[in-house]
Amino acid sequence: MIHSNRITLVPIHEVSLLKRGKASQLIFDAIPEFYEIFGNKRNVLLAISELLGKTNSDISSGVMALDNDSVVGICTWVSNENLSSAQMYHLYYLRTKLAKGNEELSSKLKSYSKKIEPTHNLKSLYLSRIAVSRDYMGTGLSSRIVDEFMKHADTGRFGSLHVKDDNKRAIKFYNKNGI
Repeated sequence: MIHSNRITLVPIHEVSLLKRGKASQLIFDAIPEFYEIFGNKRNVLLAISELLGKTNSDISSGVMALDNDSVVGICTWVSNENLSSAQMYHLYYLRTKLAKGNEELSSKLKSYSKKIEPTHNLKSLYLSRIAVSRDYMGTGLSSRIVDEFMKHADTGRFGSLHVKDDNKRAIKFYNKNGI
């Protein structure tokens, strides 16, 4: 386990494409069952890195945690008012980039999306992705990242997210951190 007080949180739009590429691996690893639908992992990682910070995407806003020059965590968010259109943009981008005309992919995406219940509160800020490098788990970094998210949510909103109902550890963490 690595402990460092050199970790800085940097807005995504201020981070280089190279660092976005490194963060894309963390995002992929956080929800592989979604990203694996699109096939070739290398191409998926490239597409994710292009979407990070891209206007209209559900991963356009947020912060990266950097320890010196290494990406060790990421958190992205979008307002719930824009969530549906931002998720559609994300999917459209991935489909266009990775699987144009692939009907099998359409079927897999429909099956995956049936597992996700919509959020209904438009006053929330939606935590779309959060991921921390395994070496930094248990160091307090996840809580620090969530604190940053909650600062943005605190402008008359509250935080919301989706989490698998069998992920007891994550549910406990989010409850402990006020989401």
